[in-house]
Amino acid sequence: MNPSPDPAPGSALPLPDSHVQGPSNWREALFTLFTARVHLIQAESGQLIEDLKKKAAFFALVGFFLFFAWAAIVAGGIGLISAANGWPWYWVALATGGGHLLLGILFLLAGKSEANPAFPHTKLEFKKDHAWIETLTKKRTSHH
Repeated sequence: MNPSPDPAPGSALPLPDSHVQGPSNWREALFTLFTARVHLIQAESGQLIEDLKKKAAFFALVGFFLFFAWAAIVAGGIGLISAANGWPWYWVALATGGGHLLLGILFLLAGKSEANPAFPHTKLEFKKDHAWIETLTKKRTSHH
């Protein structure tokens, strides 16, 4: 069975079958609404976790390469540059570390992408719920 694709933010998610017939009273309506919101939060939480896993793997990979690049240059480059130019080894080590720190910052900035907002469907549905509950409240106060 193929999973259905995620709807675009702002579009409605399919409602559970119990919602098709319509609620018979306000308690059932609120329960159905609550259940639908829980399902929505669960779906978006799963997507958020997957996105976080991918970002964590990317930053771990970047960190791995930055560390070993720095270690290799420090180990081999300090001796070579120091011996070839007659510079003290500690100045060469500081310059190498500073250069790799700069490269690490550049990679970190390049890895930052514009993140999608968390729980877009849930936020939209909560706005709709708020408006719906306001209409129920207005109807109830106008009858008394």
